[in-house]
Amino acid sequence: MKDILIVGAGGIGTRHVRCFLKTGRCAVSVCEPRTEQLEKIKGEYPVKSVFEDFDTIDLRDFDGVVICTPAHLHVPMAQRCAQETVNVLIEKPLSVNLDGVGQLKATVKENGVVAGVAYVLRHSKGVSILKKKLQQGQIGEVKMVTCVSGQDFRQFRP
Repeated sequence: MKDILIVGAGGIGTRHVRCFLKTGRCAVSVCEPRTEQLEKIKGEYPVKSVFEDFDTIDLRDFDGVVICTPAHLHVPMAQRCAQETVNVLIEKPLSVNLDGVGQLKATVKENGVVAGVAYVLRHSKGVSILKKKLQQGQIGEVKMVTCVSGQDFRQFRP
């Protein structure tokens, strides 16, 4: 049984709680600063532990952390996980800018941490083709990308 900490209990965080519990292979704890939302989670799901303050949690008690907070908090929270050698999954986007991203990458590598960004389209055919064309120099320097995508998420987010 793996111990997983979900940080942030909004829509996607709640979905992670539900899906990890559904596997039957994880004990799930939740960190959420909004008391009302934390109480709602406790009432709906058999979570192991709840926390209101990320900074007070001993992350080494967990096999992995899933960060589902507002984007500006992703890098500092992931950095703390990496420093404490705890594997981490970060919801997209990784960050709102590049501040701290290089240091996070270095800490992850230095400490042998498994880290990733939950971006499900990374392996889609269209994104793969675009990546290949960029790497081959078939497309010039990218200044901005706008992508509109639609799908029936009920298939992917039970």
